[in-house]
Amino acid sequence: MSSDKGSPYRRAFLEWMEAYNAWDADRIMACYDESLVHTILPKSLNRPVRNKEECGKYLREDVMPMFKSFKVTVHEIFEDGPRISAHASSIGESCTGAPYANEYNLIAHFATVAPDSGVLPKIIQVKEFVDSAYGLKFFPEERARMQERDKKLKEEAEESGEKGDVVDV
Repeated sequence: MSSDKGSPYRRAFLEWMEAYNAWDADRIMACYDESLVHTILPKSLNRPVRNKEECGKYLREDVMPMFKSFKVTVHEIFEDGPRISAHASSIGESCTGAPYANEYNLIAHFATVAPDSGVLPKIIQVKEFVDSAYGLKFFPEERARMQERDKKLKEEAEESGEKGDVVDV
């Protein structure tokens, strides 16, 4: 990433967003410091605060399998030293083909680095405000669609096994 994209913190933030757009868990996780504290807000959602390991597990096992595609657009970035706040939105397609769209305010705190170090700082804290009304509707509905899909696939596999339709090549 070239230095014309601003401070090391801004460049690190944009790298994090690009990692999400690549839908690459390893690249996303590489943006986080070992001391990461990740909070999804508002608190009324009762979402657990996660450390880096928990965040990686949640991302890989719960979030990524739910989507075929996922793209983030950053609308505004506000920077205050090692802290960045951004208004962003995302669109995507769920694994069952349902459209997805959400809106966020992301607040990222970075480990401090010297401006001329050439090193991108790691994220030590994330406060992720989400469109809670949308999420409370979308995610339970998607989980139900996934269960229905899995049930149907299991039934089809059992039927083809009973009828002898499976042919070994």
